[in-house]
Amino acid sequence: ENYLVWKWRPAKKKSKAEVTAGTKIVVAENATAVVVYQNEMGTYLDFITGPRDEVLSAENLPIISNIMGEEFRDGAVLPVVIYFINLSRTMQTGFSVPSFMVSDPSAPEIEVPVAVKGLMSYRVADAAEFVKRHRLDEVTEEALTEQVITATAKYVRAAVVSAPSVDHLPVVEFERRIDEINSLVEIPVRERLAEELGVKVTSVDIEMIDIDEESEG
Repeated sequence: ENYLVWKWRPAKKKSKAEVTAGTKIVVAENATAVVVYQNEMGTYLDFITGPRDEVLSAENLPIISNIMGEEFRDGAVLPVVIYFINLSRTMQTGFSVPSFMVSDPSAPEIEVPVAVKGLMSYRVADAAEFVKRHRLDEVTEEALTEQVITATAKYVRAAVVSAPSVDHLPVVEFERRIDEINSLVEIPVRERLAEELGVKVTSVDIEMIDIDEESEG
């Protein structure tokens, strides 16, 4: 129930992992089955988005059936691998950006150490976009979360560094204007993670902006 990407295997361990045309496939609501076919020419994908309860046919595998041609018929063994992607699973993770230097345009030579911590939520919203950016046999929730945290930290840092000059937020006011900074951070994080990782960020919440008040700056 809690899978992110699940590779289909037969229920009985001794059974061959064969998929035949004309057999039934059930795809739950808010899930997509990705049927992967490979030959010497390349890799071909068909997507079956739930809820669906039907047999595998040329109608729901138009690309693969076209590539296979006459070999695709009821009862024929399909040399495919099937993955199920959960589109309803929302993942939540904390992120932390270690201390980095920020300065005001009025005194660019004076740098102040700033650290940021927060919480974010994301999910896979579009299976096709997600597959473009990931090898499904290598995807785990842990690995994806690590990628999300790394990317988020990078874009949070960039947004905070530019806040004084671009958005006219003085460094000394960061802590009390955390909501404004959160708004500045959320837009690039949403856009970049969709573009780079194929995930939809549902929320970004900065919980703390720590200014090192003991520093010389």
